[in-house]
Amino acid sequence: MFKPFFPSALALVPLALALFSVPARANLVTNGSFEEISAGVCAPLGANCFVTNGPTSTGTSFAIDNDGTVTAWSVGGSGAGSHTLDCLVYSGETTGICGIYFSGPSSTAFEFWQNPGLSPDGGNYVAVDGDSTWSQPLQTTVNGLTVGLQYTVSFYQASAQQKGFSGDTTEQWQVMFGADTQTSTTMNTTSQGTVAWNLQQLTFTAGNSSQVLTFLALGSPNSLQPFALLDGVAVDPVSTTPEPTTAALLLAGLLSIPAIRGARRRRL
Repeated sequence: MFKPFFPSALALVPLALALFSVPARANLVTNGSFEEISAGVCAPLGANCFVTNGPTSTGTSFAIDNDGTVTAWSVGGSGAGSHTLDCLVYSGETTGICGIYFSGPSSTAFEFWQNPGLSPDGGNYVAVDGDSTWSQPLQTTVNGLTVGLQYTVSFYQASAQQKGFSGDTTEQWQVMFGADTQTSTTMNTTSQGTVAWNLQQLTFTAGNSSQVLTFLALGSPNSLQPFALLDGVAVDPVSTTPEPTTAALLLAGLLSIPAIRGARRRRL
């Protein structure tokens, strides 16, 4: 006589462990939190880059430009004296947002009407003017990709407006990964206001094992200095592991099998 096989609860333990043992996701982006700062032409740390009177330690945050000061990141299409408003903002900084790049060594006048504070990622962040006159692409190279595999590009974004300008603005990030381009959720910023940090997740398919990841700030109107803020950049392969809720339901079903078997025996 054929007897159906029902695994014991003990036999299901390895399966349960497998279901809930979600492998750690490995971020493929180097310095996605913008905490690693090289001395370079900005030595000592906290000095401004490319000021006309030479580097100075008076400032704190600084304009990045294309000098390799922020490890693994560069600003494409810019260089010394280009005056791009791409700023590395040190943790907690509320004045001198772009260092003394525009104001001179004795001034820290550059600031936002309102500052959204630290992102959930914490520490330093990048602020870029979305005015097309100033905005330049912020770039890094991501290696170790598998061609044809999907990847999630995640990051935190916020918005702010430079003090001295008034009027409602919009801000978002144009994200380019390889040959694909997507945009983040549009932030609608009221005059002299800010939009709090919010998580963005975009899905891309890798076309090569190594691809350039680019962030370009888009803002409007141009003349009102709409700043897009960026932090916590990560690139992770799309997970095929069951979500915890799905795994729990499946496990509960499997663990109920011995009970069902016992009930059937009692009825017999």
